[in-house]
Amino acid sequence: MELLTVISRGVTPVIDFKSMKGDVKPFLAKYGGQLNSIGIVVKDETGRGFFQSNVAPPASPDHTKFLYSASDLFHSIGIRIYAIVPAFLDSRVAREPRFRTTNRFGKQNERFACPTNATNQANLAKLFEELASSKLVDDIVVVDDGYVRRDYCFCDTCQKEFALRAKLPLPIRMETLNSKQGLFDDWIMWRTEVVNGLLDTVTKRVAEASAKVQKEVNFYTSVDLDERTKYMQGALQNFGQDVEKMAKLGNVAIRIQPWTPIIPAERTPEHGKMLNDLRAISNYLTDYNRKGVLLVWNIENEEELETTKDMLKASSSSAVLSFQSFPSTIGAQRDAHLGLDLEAK
Repeated sequence: MELLTVISRGVTPVIDFKSMKGDVKPFLAKYGGQLNSIGIVVKDETGRGFFQSNVAPPASPDHTKFLYSASDLFHSIGIRIYAIVPAFLDSRVAREPRFRTTNRFGKQNERFACPTNATNQANLAKLFEELASSKLVDDIVVVDDGYVRRDYCFCDTCQKEFALRAKLPLPIRMETLNSKQGLFDDWIMWRTEVVNGLLDTVTKRVAEASAKVQKEVNFYTSVDLDERTKYMQGALQNFGQDVEKMAKLGNVAIRIQPWTPIIPAERTPEHGKMLNDLRAISNYLTDYNRKGVLLVWNIENEEELETTKDMLKASSSSAVLSFQSFPSTIGAQRDAHLGLDLEAK
């Protein structure tokens, strides 16, 4: 679907350094008159930052300048900026084995970092603090903020921490978790506590950092709703994303069909299930007086645009953010989140 049409219908496009070839001026000249807000990827899945960051160092001087230039231009004409930041999807961090996440067979994933690792958590909190104090953006949307799947993470840190909690001998394996009634449920609960503990810390750090520079920045945690991972229930069991607890902490970004990237057609079972979960999320947002936004990979046609608008309404969200292309690693990400990578031990 033509980008100008999508923008004119109220959808916020998400851009990145690569799609803009490092320069947002041509994009702004073409679409600026229709824009009210823009999403900008400020750290990509390779771990590169696109502003001056000690945590996610830019790969080149052009990367360093990108967000500063874009922020000046978009803000000069009153366009709101959503910063999109992958959390644990970070192949730079995962280059070091001690920071990687590990599946139930003991195989490390070289694209994802472990959410339980204290160093990973501290670095993320610092990154969001840097961004909030920069005055460059109005909203921060964190994605990939949970575990890869229920079969992760079995790194040494996760095993030791859960063994201490559950009073179990090491090593901890999936067979261990399935050997005793209620143990796997406790494993799921523990992972949500890890994720929410980090998100609580980051939410507070963002609020404190933005208050110091006297610029309010809205922070959104994200939940992944996908038919292949069983929507909201699956987000809890697979990724450690407990939507109600996340809404207690702050605002929520809802990623629609991230791993089966087709927006469900109206009057299909998948559409009905998605709307039911979105209405439940709407209730949480209302109960805790929080904001919501939707994220989709792209919008192909008029039908998908109308369906997305229905989902926006069902979730009581304020904006739809649409990427213009898939990341280069989408295949590997999909395989990991759907468990397809586990077939190759």
